[in-house]
Amino acid sequence: MKDLCRSCYHSWVAILPLPVVALLAVIAAPASLASASSAARTLTWAAKAAPSGSKARRRDPFVVPSRVKVEPKAEAKKEPKTLPVPAVESRLSEYRSLVRQAAATGGVAPDKLSPYLVEELTVTGIFRTSAGYGAFVMAEPTKLTFFVRPGMRTYDGAIKEVTPTGVRFVKNIRYDDGSVRQQLEFRALRSGK
Repeated sequence: MKDLCRSCYHSWVAILPLPVVALLAVIAAPASLASASSAARTLTWAAKAAPSGSKARRRDPFVVPSRVKVEPKAEAKKEPKTLPVPAVESRLSEYRSLVRQAAATGGVAPDKLSPYLVEELTVTGIFRTSAGYGAFVMAEPTKLTFFVRPGMRTYDGAIKEVTPTGVRFVKNIRYDDGSVRQQLEFRALRSGK
């Protein structure tokens, strides 16, 4: 240990804890420096060379830094939120303006259910004709009753099928990221009061 050169000593000081460095400094010191003052100088020099603090980062001598793979942090996927639905009054005024515009241009008017949400519709009756099943549907906000058939559109979906027990809707759920998810919803025939 007495033959330990200064460059080797510096490289070991960087990775060893301070008490071991101080011990090496005393052991590696030449015999002529055995006095107390020279030993104190050697310990001071060892303390300056060693990293300070408990959080000092020490390099692992067995790891090659160029071969260490650092994986990027996975970004947390933000769950999309559903878009808010406008109030009934604004949906009705939009519907009326579309009807006026269709009448003025000679275009096709929107379905009568188009200002209403699927949740706002109640199935009050079922009828059958030669063309198939139809239903009586009451809109809760306005208390109006409509005759409906498969294919008619609502504000957030469409009528997929009318069965003897109720009406099956396809509901479109819109999200803030631009995506639209479809969900089937069955509204059973309401029993009489």
